Amino acid sequence: MNSTYNPYEETYLDKILEDRYIYYTIKPTEQLFKQISGLLYFLRLSENRKMTLVLPRFEIKGKKISYWNLFDNQLVKDNFKVLDFEEFHSQSKKNVSLNQQTEAWIDGFWQIPYNSEDYMKYRKYVKFQDRYYKDVDNYLKNKEPFISVHWRQSDFLKIRPQVLMSKEELVKDTLKKLKKYNVNKVYISTDSKDVGVLKYLHSNLPTFEYKSNIPNITDVEFAILESIMCSKGKFFTGSDTSLFSIYILGERRMLNIDDKYSEIKKVKNE
Repeated sequence: MNSTYNPYEETYLDKILEDRYIYYTIKPTEQLFKQISGLLYFLRLSENRKMTLVLPRFEIKGKKISYWNLFDNQLVKDNFKVLDFEEFHSQSKKNVSLNQQTEAWIDGFWQIPYNSEDYMKYRKYVKFQDRYYKDVDNYLKNKEPFISVHWRQSDFLKIRPQVLMSKEELVKDTLKKLKKYNVNKVYISTDSKDVGVLKYLHSNLPTFEYKSNIPNITDVEFAILESIMCSKGKFFTGSDTSLFSIYILGERRMLNIDDKYSEIKKVKNE
């Protein structure tokens, strides 16, 4: 947590405890980056309605993770009327009228499409804690440029295989881009667990692996680090309809990388 900001500070609470609130939850089966997409939607909604947003606890794989545990709390606090979930819960026990002032949206899925004109207006205020960016930057220090790829597999293989490149298509596409951008390394972020497929990729492409220095790193944190790693590539290729890939596009825009150096790969199905 950012040591310069105390979400329980009395003067801060005094400003917002008489407001109306929006409280929401995303279906707990959804991964972090789909839950972040919901956050953007509700930042916009609460701003437009002049309400205070109760920042979420992301529920992932049965574990609840507070917004402040992963994100730059000061950045969102400075630009929106928000309240930490734990503080809202504590205050609602003392003042039951808070519940009557609260509009609840429960276990759905809402998002601002990436191509919306105001997507970056909200996306630019959602940033992970500095320690994640520092870990990636320290790893990349003095390393040569690379291109990055997010190749979604797992559930997409069942529910939307038509949007995915095959391993052969991925290798062919990546080799072309390595040559075009005069780069010798590629970082591939993938949730594939297929040993044969992974061996094929590593045998046919000049891949490298990322090793974090963060102790006791969780799967959620490693996904965060991979999104940052992919944002640093000289060129980025993402998976169609993947919100992880969309998040990376937003991260690259925040780094002032021109969109022409990013692509959500559209697969041609004959």
